[in-house]
Amino acid sequence: MAANGLLNTEIVVEYIKGIFELLKQPLYSSVVESLPTALTTLILGGQSLGSPYHRNVLEQVNPLLKPLIEEFGTLPAFQSFLPCISRLLGSMIIYPELQPVIINHYMTLEKVVAGRFPKREIEPAAIPNTISSLKVLKEWFVLTMTMFIRAKQLNADTLIRFFLLSQNVAALSQQSIEYLAMVGKQQPDTLRSATEIEELDEVVNEVKARSLSLINNMLYYIYIKNITAEMVETPLFGLCKILILSAFVTLNKMCTAEHPLLLPLLEKPHVEEFTVGLLSVATTMVQLNVFYSVFAQIKEKLLVDIVLVLMASNVKEKCMMVADPGGFVSLALDICDKQESGTPKTEAAKLLHTICKHIDGCCTFVYMVCCQALSVYSTKSPAEQLKDFPILLQFASTSPFFTQTEPEYIVDTVLLALSVLSDIFASREDLRESFKGVLQDNIERLVTSSSSLVKSRTALLLGYCACDLFQKLPALLVKTIQFLTEGLIKEREDKAFSDQCAEALRNIMIDEDAIAELSTQINDLLLHFAAAVEIVSSSVFFEVLETVIKVYNNVIDQSIGKVTQALVKRIIKESESKKISIVISRCWNMIATICNTEGFFPYYSNELERDLAPTFNFIANPANIDFEEDLMKVIGLVIKRQQRLSENMIKLYPLLELVYEKGKRVLGNMLQLVNNYLIYGREEFSSGVLKVDLVLKMASFSLVGAPEVVEVNASKAAVLFQMALQSLGNGVLDSYLPGIILEVINYSNTKPMGPVLVIQIYNVLLSAICNNPLLSIKALEELGKTQEVLARILADYANFKLPYDRKVFVVSFATLLSLQTLSPSVASLMPKVLAVLVEILSAQAETESKVYYGKDSKLLLNNCDDDLPEYDELLAGLVKGEEKKELSDTESDDMENEVKSPLQIINDIVESMQSKLKKIDEYNYLSNAIKILNLNNPEALKVWISALDQNQQDALRQIIKSKRVVTHRQGERVLVARRIIKPKHKLDKNQ
Repeated sequence: MAANGLLNTEIVVEYIKGIFELLKQPLYSSVVESLPTALTTLILGGQSLGSPYHRNVLEQVNPLLKPLIEEFGTLPAFQSFLPCISRLLGSMIIYPELQPVIINHYMTLEKVVAGRFPKREIEPAAIPNTISSLKVLKEWFVLTMTMFIRAKQLNADTLIRFFLLSQNVAALSQQSIEYLAMVGKQQPDTLRSATEIEELDEVVNEVKARSLSLINNMLYYIYIKNITAEMVETPLFGLCKILILSAFVTLNKMCTAEHPLLLPLLEKPHVEEFTVGLLSVATTMVQLNVFYSVFAQIKEKLLVDIVLVLMASNVKEKCMMVADPGGFVSLALDICDKQESGTPKTEAAKLLHTICKHIDGCCTFVYMVCCQALSVYSTKSPAEQLKDFPILLQFASTSPFFTQTEPEYIVDTVLLALSVLSDIFASREDLRESFKGVLQDNIERLVTSSSSLVKSRTALLLGYCACDLFQKLPALLVKTIQFLTEGLIKEREDKAFSDQCAEALRNIMIDEDAIAELSTQINDLLLHFAAAVEIVSSSVFFEVLETVIKVYNNVIDQSIGKVTQALVKRIIKESESKKISIVISRCWNMIATICNTEGFFPYYSNELERDLAPTFNFIANPANIDFEEDLMKVIGLVIKRQQRLSENMIKLYPLLELVYEKGKRVLGNMLQLVNNYLIYGREEFSSGVLKVDLVLKMASFSLVGAPEVVEVNASKAAVLFQMALQSLGNGVLDSYLPGIILEVINYSNTKPMGPVLVIQIYNVLLSAICNNPLLSIKALEELGKTQEVLARILADYANFKLPYDRKVFVVSFATLLSLQTLSPSVASLMPKVLAVLVEILSAQAETESKVYYGKDSKLLLNNCDDDLPEYDELLAGLVKGEEKKELSDTESDDMENEVKSPLQIINDIVESMQSKLKKIDEYNYLSNAIKILNLNNPEALKVWISALDQNQQDALRQIIKSKRVVTHRQGERVLVARRIIKPKHKLDKNQ
């Protein structure tokens, strides 16, 4: 190690020399495999690429590389050598001046690899050596691909062009793709190794797959960069012109001569990878105009004899419908949408879509073949129908897809192909109108088919094209949705079909073109959804139902009650099984969605309680359920919607203690529910119909009585104390105030507390002052704690970080300011109180101003007049007093997945709470408090203000003249502190 703690480069270089020597020895494989990682560690030395250390190591190692590369052909550990070289050369790419050096090393290695290229004509005894040479070749393609990708990432133009223009890279790629070991049962007229010597076939096809992947990456780069014209005469394009026809012949043979054996053949990973490689290269080449004429010549046989064959389902997939219905549906969606699974089927679908976009006539041809096949093979007597379909007729007797594939799988395949191309059809008016007729002619046979596979593919197709085809035919669109909804309830006997129907419904119900048409029918459709609720368990279905409720809530009538009733019945049914059921959670989430949807209220408020009433019985025996948290949440939402306490809610109140005790005195969703009782049951608490003792008991036990008190749970208990103190006035809590104050003071003096809990304990004391300032101060005086407690809170003001915390702080101390008389212990703190209030509110105004205006808040406060700007962006993204930052999608996802801090959790909680104090404008409140103080005790006010410096006095003057302006941003009510200036002719001349 060097003196500064970094690795010593001279020692590191010696270690690397040692690794190079190890590569020359016949080592155990476990040691060899660890060398690339060890080398990377030494090269970086714990620092980043580009560091002085890194550069120094590379400069000293570089001269050692060439002789080692030249010896490569004799190295026993060749398979570990290439990854080592890859790490070294890859780390050198970041230095532009080293790129020529990299190219020299690479070309030296390239010559060595080319010199070891295996012969085609081999004897069985030479197979082991051939396999060894091929493994080296495979690693070389991996190295080349790694370097090319790294060069693209770093925009290393010199290296990129080297690979694109390299005669040797193209030659080695061509040799590898065309290579066949002529041994065993290998035939010469194909690119696929098929010696039936498994180890040999595996490595040959893997080499070909790596080579095809490299070619595909380079071609795609050319396509993206739009540099095809520069590359037409390159060796790479020369290789591709040969490759197109060779690939076509190989795939055609696999899909025709070997058609019955295709499934077991593609189950071999090396054959699957090789096939995917050929299809991927073909897909990329289709997009390059230079190859247009070749694809135009072979398009029909390519599409029918290869693409459709590879897209056809088989017995294995049909079994997958039963064994893994979710996987079956996901695969279908991937084939039609993202095409990311990298299977021959998805790559064939990608090729189909691409060729229909780029080669004239392909889309019409595929459309005609598929529609005619649909009309013929969905009938009971396909042979009799063929004569009426001339285009299909020419392939029906010659193409293996039609001659060797069962009618069920033919229909499945053409439905899948039409789904893949649905977006292209949508842009072709001629095809769209024709397709509409084809569907109308065949839909009855398809939806009543005895084949689950056909019905699933029909649902898939309808999900993609129903809205586009039937938007002007609402009756057909509704019939489609009814078919899909009826399919949902087949979940038990045919889950794959049910799940596919759910996915199709998701596409249809959110389609912008269909919303207007469906709005007139939505209430009838909702009855079908309600019936499905009692049977279907699919998460997708519940997502669809949630979407329907959110999108169509403005036109949904009392039918929403049928949905709620169905959800309640399902909850009761599932709970009777005594098994843990994810369906119950989905039902409660749906009920919560209904409760939170503004469009249903107030007209559904009373009926909502009636529909949910059967679930209230669970509260009497919470030990028998595991969804009490969901139930508490929903009851709270019902109260909030009714904005009062019904007889049911009053009867439920004492039973809440049973749920609380079951939850081991952790508040959870009980906190929000009790808050709603406090807000909407003030009269009941004041009259004694509801006993406040239960609320205070929960808060006390959760704070000090729970066996395991953690900061967040204790903070929630403190918040409950606050909500009670802030919500219940008129003396309801007078007899309890001294006890609450004593309890929290003792707790703060005896229990370890985190910073979040400390502030929430302070907030309990401050809320007590808001509730009854005279009684609270008296209680503190009797304890001899007044000055100590208030001084401690004032000293800690900077830790009141949440907007809610600052509001409680300001309102509470402003309440003290407005008292007619103050004890000496309190009065002595008032100068400090004023100074802190000025600092808090000034900082808050500045923060809010910066969020909206992007400049200093003084400009806001000094230049406001009656011509107020629009505040649509006001407080946009203000979280915990910080300015909004634009986030990328990735950063947003990361934030969603982050574990929230205690401060974030408590912020979410207090923001969801309701109380009288939260509605107070602290600027206006402080202004009024000072006016009252000026009336009651002007001399004291003068003394306290004189204790402020001039800047603080100016800031106080600004605050007194400020108020909160209400505006809306994206439908959300927001506030900003503004100074309101009167017209000059109305100003007091003496001001």
